[in-house]
Amino acid sequence: MNEVIAEIRLDNIYNSFIYISKSLEKHNSDSHYRDEGTKLQMNQGFAWYQDFVSFYMLSDYQSYWVKIAVAESLEIDPVIAVQTKNFTEKQNHNTSVILLPFEVTGEERIHVFADATDGAIFSFPLYTGHYQLLFQNRFFTREEIEAEPNFNCEDADYDDWDDEMELCLLTFIPTEVPIEPKILASRRRNAPTDVVLYDRKLHPNGD
Repeated sequence: MNEVIAEIRLDNIYNSFIYISKSLEKHNSDSHYRDEGTKLQMNQGFAWYQDFVSFYMLSDYQSYWVKIAVAESLEIDPVIAVQTKNFTEKQNHNTSVILLPFEVTGEERIHVFADATDGAIFSFPLYTGHYQLLFQNRFFTREEIEAEPNFNCEDADYDDWDDEMELCLLTFIPTEVPIEPKILASRRRNAPTDVVLYDRKLHPNGD
């Protein structure tokens, strides 16, 4: 089963991060995250807290197509699988694939943000339990742009569109126990071998 929860197009985004939070407030109010987490995110491609995750996109000031899904098993996007033939090397400058633990407790809604100062672009419920959160990010191919009527790109310069339009796949995969974080493919030349998770919650008052 692969249930697509939402597909959202975002244009003229002036922040190269996608945020997933269990609160409508935590994403823009914790000074420690801004001071410390962003530095880590730039290096390893993400920043992780118990109730807040953000991912570093491939480019700045661009258009993003965000697809959110729940799946029974982990599956790599077929285009990414072709582009990144050897995941053990991790390095692919046009692709990011990151697998992180994610836990839902009680009656929580998950909120997705595209900018640290704006409200959530989408909110949705998830069943209580442990998940693998699979983040996949790549540029659209020219064939996909030409075949997708929602892009409205009749007058577009295809060379520019190939470089600007990004696909972000956020997939929540149920699991029995928390998983170990993994960087399967990285946009950076020297992706870290050991990743860092902050084992604490963020709070609206910055504590």
